[in-house]
Amino acid sequence: MTKLQNSEEISTNRKKSKLKISRFSVFTISEKLFGIELSDVNEVITLPKISKIPSSPKNILGVFNLRGTILTLLEINDTLGISGQEPDEENMVLITDHFNQKVGILVEKVLDVINVDESEIQLPSRDMSQKMAKNIIGYYENEGLGTINLLNLNELFANHNIS
Repeated sequence: MTKLQNSEEISTNRKKSKLKISRFSVFTISEKLFGIELSDVNEVITLPKISKIPSSPKNILGVFNLRGTILTLLEINDTLGISGQEPDEENMVLITDHFNQKVGILVEKVLDVINVDESEIQLPSRDMSQKMAKNIIGYYENEGLGTINLLNLNELFANHNIS
């Protein structure tokens, strides 16, 4: 094969494999791995002082003050069909921006930011609970971390009546 043929073959392969890479923030909830597209994460903070709201749904832990802005704090365990736990000072809060409304999501810990080739995202499997499958876009197998469930924020927030 000549240099020119080799170069043309590489160019053709690059065009065929137009990779779409997305970045995800990876975190744990009930010791399971989840990811949210990094573009949807404004910041990560330690668990702030929470003010409970009387008669609120159990998935709304309360509200908190973030530099003068009052935000809702969600626990999404039940929505995903996984066991919950009481928040403690070790927990973190992912501040997300959903249609220009900032909301906090309670997580155990934030682990990493990873690049994901969208062609490697697997559709939710049949052995997942219906609640889990409904609230993820799919899952990704990461060599170092394991199976990461990639959250669908539109579906997740629709389930929490946040708009």
